[in-house]
Amino acid sequence: MGMGGRGWATAGLVLVASVLVSVGASGCSSGSSSTTATTLSPRDTYVSQATAICTQMKGKADDLNKTAATLADESQLGSLLDQNVGILQSALTDLKGLTPDPGDAVAVKAYLADLTDLLNETKAVVTALQAGDQTGGAAAQTRQQASQKTANDAAAALGLDQCVIN
Repeated sequence: MGMGGRGWATAGLVLVASVLVSVGASGCSSGSSSTTATTLSPRDTYVSQATAICTQMKGKADDLNKTAATLADESQLGSLLDQNVGILQSALTDLKGLTPDPGDAVAVKAYLADLTDLLNETKAVVTALQAGDQTGGAAAQTRQQASQKTANDAAAALGLDQCVIN
């Protein structure tokens, strides 16, 4: 099935390169690196574990970025976006498995809901792209970008700098 005009493919490549795959480069402290045993607070433990998940997501996403940068056949774009969705889904599942600090539980729950919205809107972009629906794709991309901003704001408020998606 055709992907539509070259502009749609270019927008899709930008989507691969910026929507899900580039996690913010600023890091969070993952705890003490000294050999002295220290007990992390529940909040620091959560931030450390979430940072590790998001760093792993970034590594996988960087590989897709490299592929997207060399993509000559726009028909492969849907497949890359599907892989992108899989990366975010995996990270979301792992993040949901963590135990947040009780004081942050409500904020973490809201962040995970925001991330779920981002995932769903990204799936809508993929569906539209694969169907060659430029109008639907543009609308889905607008919603997806709004969801991304909301999720980024929530991640930043929790100190999850590695989970901010650029």
